[in-house]
Amino acid sequence: MNLWILIIVLLVISIILFAISLFSGNDADALEDKVDDYTEQFSKELFAIKSRLTELEKQEVVRDDSPAFYQSEDVTYLSDTPENGVPTDVPVNDLAEADQTVDAIDISTLSEDEMDSIIKLYSQGYTMQEISDAVNIGIPIVQAVVDDYIENR
Repeated sequence: MNLWILIIVLLVISIILFAISLFSGNDADALEDKVDDYTEQFSKELFAIKSRLTELEKQEVVRDDSPAFYQSEDVTYLSDTPENGVPTDVPVNDLAEADQTVDAIDISTLSEDEMDSIIKLYSQGYTMQEISDAVNIGIPIVQAVVDDYIENR
């Protein structure tokens, strides 16, 4: 008999708690409103930041329209900032050499030893600049020799 009383009491308590939960206010609506407000505020701030960044980029382009030249150890450098934002310094002399087309370069004036040393260094994984420095030949000529080597393997 005591067991039945305990079951009835627990059943009544559960029905009362269920009824209270139905009539209590729903906090999900308030939470949803807060999230919407924060999202709207974040979107406005992000738009303001993007607008300001675009404005600053336009000002920087107008101000930095011409490249800067400077002299160092008998070489004139052109200071250039590519799109990734990392400044690079390129010797103007190398730019003039690089303007030549590789097709227009005559490599027949090179000796077999020079060509063999260029191919050997290239095969060992050296860069064009390192090969050029090692054999005292311009980068476009080194590039032409390597291109000829690759085409005629």
